[in-house]
Amino acid sequence: MYNVIKQTDYNVDGYLEGLEITHEDYKDLFNRHKNDDNVLFLIDPPYLSTDNVSYSNCWKLADYLDVLKLLKGTKYIYFMSNKSQIIELCEWLENNPTIGNPFTGTEMRTQQNRLNYLATFTDIMMIKR
Repeated sequence: MYNVIKQTDYNVDGYLEGLEITHEDYKDLFNRHKNDDNVLFLIDPPYLSTDNVSYSNCWKLADYLDVLKLLKGTKYIYFMSNKSQIIELCEWLENNPTIGNPFTGTEMRTQQNRLNYLATFTDIMMIKR
């Protein structure tokens, strides 16, 4: 491994010339640049179906889907993990476009459960009569 590592510095002068890098809420950034043909969106959300506890705000499925809505008609690079099931989800949605929300008109019942003094979870039961 050591013998294949480049021993000299790379010359990257001007590599990022003309590139504007911003850091802000993706919704504000997208709305400001969505019609700009010179924009390439770099999209790197927390990966679906992976551990995202290191993020300050927890992303829910709706957050992932909101990001996907922005992709239509734009140029982008989208990062994900092989553990993410977002491609499978999108393919399923494409193959089942008329299903709608199967839980419309249902009653939700919940039960809070405690595994120990730190860990809890909620069981959810959907009832359609």
